Amino acid sequence: MIRQTLDPGSTFEDCLLSYSSGSAVQWRPTANGGCAGSASNSIAWPYWVRLARTGNVITAYQAPDGVTWTEIGAETLPMPATAYVGICVTAHNNADLCAGAMQNVSVSTEGSVAFSNAGYSVSETSTGAVITVSRTGGSLDAVSVSYSTVPGGLAVAGTNYTPVSGTLDWANGDSSTKSFTVPTLNPNIAGPNPTVDLQLSSPGGGVTLGTLSTASLTIIETPYNAWLYSVYGANASNPAYAATTATPSGDGITNLVKYAMNISPLVNAQSQLPTEALANGHAQITFQWNYNISDVTYVIQASDTLGGGWTPIATYTAAGGWVANLAGVTISPGSVAGTAPYQYEPVTVTDPTTLGPQQNRFLRVDVTR
Repeated sequence: MIRQTLDPGSTFEDCLLSYSSGSAVQWRPTANGGCAGSASNSIAWPYWVRLARTGNVITAYQAPDGVTWTEIGAETLPMPATAYVGICVTAHNNADLCAGAMQNVSVSTEGSVAFSNAGYSVSETSTGAVITVSRTGGSLDAVSVSYSTVPGGLAVAGTNYTPVSGTLDWANGDSSTKSFTVPTLNPNIAGPNPTVDLQLSSPGGGVTLGTLSTASLTIIETPYNAWLYSVYGANASNPAYAATTATPSGDGITNLVKYAMNISPLVNAQSQLPTEALANGHAQITFQWNYNISDVTYVIQASDTLGGGWTPIATYTAAGGWVANLAGVTISPGSVAGTAPYQYEPVTVTDPTTLGPQQNRFLRVDVTR
């Protein structure tokens, strides 16, 4: 039974089982008014009944197994947001008491659906972001909700992402997390992290929208583009300033090299270039290593001539760290130096070749991303 109040004359609807008469629906449409009822339905015991409320509409169902439900009546009754739900028995005789045994009794709702998180993030280099939506507070009935990307964020449709919309569906009893994907695009333009506004709407099947009916997706710029934007601001998308081969300070040192060594691209940095030395008959090179980044590969190369024949002797990748490519190579990172945000570790790499008199050995640092 679902009823408006606990008063004897309250508006109500119930779905009842009678051993002699089968199942039926009863209701009182107005407080203190008369009751009405449906015709009885023949059943084979045991049997299941249930009531489902959507707003002011209360629908009665019956099932032989608690799974295959058949609607047997629905009424629109004035009900407050909070109503009373319970079980009743009657002997149809005020002089007698009736005892009823009931099993598999539960109270459930359709629940609510909402974004699992207020914010989501994805790398600019990814092809899409997976957005999750949760159903909580109940799993009664099949329900659905519409989702979409909506204007309002910093991201530009067609440049940073592809707009999407659709519907997520849950079956009766299903409270699993559902998801949809927002395809992301990489224009490789430095700037602030683009954001995409997300929205849930049009809940169906009696489910309601939870608190997080809106959310935001942040597309994280690549480390290099974030560095360009932090340095050049509005000029970060201007190739004259921000191209990897550009040298805005006029010192001939490219943006990529300064990024790899964490040197300000706005100052002349000739004094911060790698240096070479001779230690116990072995050539050494010392350079600034930007330990904060993960998108640059450093390869230390050696050659007997400046004209070519460069051989890798040490390599650094974010995945593998520093690795010696030749036996006997030593790699010696130093202590953090510099002033934030331009901090670095000096790294010294020693070549294993023992140099004789008048023998040349050249070392260089090759950086790629």
